Amino acid sequence: SKLLKKDLHRNMRWLWVLFVATIGAALLNRGCKALAENLMFFKILGIFVDTVFYSAVVNSILHPFLRSFMNFSKSMYGDESYLTHTLPVTKSQLITSKFLTALIEITLGVMTAVVSLLIVFWTPDMFDFLQGLIFMLKMVKEKLLVVLCLIDLNECQLKKHGKFLRMEMVTKHLKIFQLHF
Repeated sequence: SKLLKKDLHRNMRWLWVLFVATIGAALLNRGCKALAENLMFFKILGIFVDTVFYSAVVNSILHPFLRSFMNFSKSMYGDESYLTHTLPVTKSQLITSKFLTALIEITLGVMTAVVSLLIVFWTPDMFDFLQGLIFMLKMVKEKLLVVLCLIDLNECQLKKHGKFLRMEMVTKHLKIFQLHF
């Protein structure tokens, strides 16, 4: 947990600035579009803000991925690797920490992009779109449940457990997913 905390602190040092700038550009873009109907200045400013906004959205998705890759390669294979490998943790803990850090950063980047796009393009008709999106996510949840059950069944077969235990694990996953969703 300390390793994950340090990795997140180190990697998020500059990413939060990018995320705040992306949402700020979204708010500025929305304001310029609202004011562009009356003033020519805001039409011209809106073109510049559009460019900055779309660049920030793409950057908020790509930057966490690239930063995670670079930090992983630097800390595991670069000059920092000597210090990283002398930490009192196992190799699997190091890799798990790096993976979770990357997953959190990429998720935050995608969430920032989605929120900023919703800020710019939100209309009252979007409510129907969001209902469709929620329905699609429920469908994905059901597919994920099937995949987890198959993974558990495969693990049980690898461990050569009996048929009764396999059904027990399937029902366990079904109960867990019903509680969370």
